[in-house]
Amino acid sequence: MADPIPSRTESVNPFPEHFGRGHRPRKLAAAAWFGLAFLLLAMATTAGPLSLWWLGIDQIISSREFASGYNGGLVLGGILLTLASVKCFVHAKRLRSPSALEILASEHRPPVVYFRPFTADVKAKPRGLSTTTEEEAIAYALNDIGPLIAIGAPEETLPSLGAARMYVENEKWREAVLDLLGRAVVVIMRIGSTPGFWWEFETVMQRVKPEKLVLLIPRDQALYEEFRLASHNLMPTALPALTGLDRSWMPRKWATSNLLKAVILFDSKWAASVVDVQTLRLPLLRRGGRKGMAPVLRMALRPVYQNAGLRWIGPPINRETVFILGYAIVSMVGLVVGLTIWLSYR
Repeated sequence: MADPIPSRTESVNPFPEHFGRGHRPRKLAAAAWFGLAFLLLAMATTAGPLSLWWLGIDQIISSREFASGYNGGLVLGGILLTLASVKCFVHAKRLRSPSALEILASEHRPPVVYFRPFTADVKAKPRGLSTTTEEEAIAYALNDIGPLIAIGAPEETLPSLGAARMYVENEKWREAVLDLLGRAVVVIMRIGSTPGFWWEFETVMQRVKPEKLVLLIPRDQALYEEFRLASHNLMPTALPALTGLDRSWMPRKWATSNLLKAVILFDSKWAASVVDVQTLRLPLLRRGGRKGMAPVLRMALRPVYQNAGLRWIGPPINRETVFILGYAIVSMVGLVVGLTIWLSYR
């Protein structure tokens, strides 16, 4: 009698011991942190009208010093409350992050496996008012191919945002890497210089077809040159030289050096093609928004979809951009109409 066909909710393969442990999403705690984030944001947006109602306009404009202090405190308090709200929101997202083992058990699609030096997790954290990480953008861009899976840093207490994490023991991580490579539909590697990264890269070169490999190049000229020269003996063809990886319109201390500069793809003969994701332009209505670089990466990774035999769908229209443009147009029309009416009665 033939074996029954496994359903889409069953595990593709039984999990071996070297896959280590997963983590349990803390949804109740995440809900509390989400609530706190929205409370702080509500305080930031309503502080001005409420304080104006409480103090009264007459008291605020009674003296220039009081008005200056009031406005300065209002702006500073709004900024601090907004930043605190963003931090709470990011923390809540980390609390509810799914486990890689849960995803592998429930997904019928083979995973997209992501390798990177663990130091990249720290550099790629959201900054300022951003709530989306570089890794989340990668996951969004490749979501139609398969779930993004990675091995988590052993010391982290909460998973970083982006790829679903599994946590393995130090002496078994190589076995886990080999197993993941056997399951992967696509392998993504963010270049690095650690011994662990070089073992992973050498193993990938031996076991993965070139059209299934994607290299992510950060804005770090020295790192890329070191990687390009050191990888020469491991690759059938040399990688192209790239320039301007450190170039930014901002001063270096404020530069977003954690952002990706380029993506390198390969054909079946290891011929490399480079896509500069910093200069790749999209129509205005299809740009980032809350998903950061995901639309640009989706455009850059179009050949990956084709190599996987999947239909590629371009980045969708960004509803946030549509809302902002619509609000701006309505505001401008209202301003023009108001000025016209006011001038007509002078």
